[in-house]
Amino acid sequence: MLIDTSSPRSRRGILAGGLGGLVALTVNALGRPRSVSALDGEPMLVGGEYSSSSVTSVTNATGDGLVGGSSGAGIAVTGQGSQGIGVHGFSASNIGVQGVTDSSSLPAVAGRAGLGDGTGVMGTSGDIPLPGAKAKTGVYGHATQDSASRGVWGYSPAGLGVYGESTTGRAVQAVATSGIAVRASVTTGTGCYVTSTSGYALRTDGKVRLDKSAGLATVAGGTSAIPVTPGIDLTTTSAVIATLNGNAGGSTAVKRVAIDTSTNAFTIYLTANATASVRVAWLVVG
Repeated sequence: MLIDTSSPRSRRGILAGGLGGLVALTVNALGRPRSVSALDGEPMLVGGEYSSSSVTSVTNATGDGLVGGSSGAGIAVTGQGSQGIGVHGFSASNIGVQGVTDSSSLPAVAGRAGLGDGTGVMGTSGDIPLPGAKAKTGVYGHATQDSASRGVWGYSPAGLGVYGESTTGRAVQAVATSGIAVRASVTTGTGCYVTSTSGYALRTDGKVRLDKSAGLATVAGGTSAIPVTPGIDLTTTSAVIATLNGNAGGSTAVKRVAIDTSTNAFTIYLTANATASVRVAWLVVG
């Protein structure tokens, strides 16, 4: 083993060499990125713009992880991705992303489709890949699990569950391939109420089907009356329109309709006995 036999260095030399080494170490450290885990009470460098090839993570074991604030009109937190997702929120047992505002004219959450003219806000139910966005669509709801799936659900205890508005187009349009495009159900109120000031309150292009409030009854030959129980409530304001759908013989016609509100039934009477079985069409209104 070689032993240094030179004279010992002076104290000033040792200090100068140590200081030089410290400076070299500092410069070397500043010249390369290093991963640092900050602990409680340790400072973070703020201000400026930085780039990194690794993830910067802030975790709080008991409360909020990261809070961004703006005292003026600026954006508190901005997320931007050139090809990836701008902002992603996830929770294993709570809300993934929540927006809250005290403004009476601005939304808590706003989604806007920019130059692509796609979908502003999309909601999807089910662990499936996101569907393609709909062109020029403000809100798109998507659920395909089964017959109980609902793309969009609107609720209001006393107001409007869903409201559609249009100046010259269609406020609400429903399309179904083989099912029901629109269905309204109510317990004691009105299932569907339409009104128009100068146009059509109700307009159809196709057949009209009225279950329970319209139907056919057959008056047997040799009789002049037929009782009918439509299966709906009849009141003192109910009116029944009846007309023959065949030849009852001679000048025999519908004479009258007697409504019994206690049994929710009515009886159609002819002016004479029918010479053969004849059908009578009836319609309940009011």
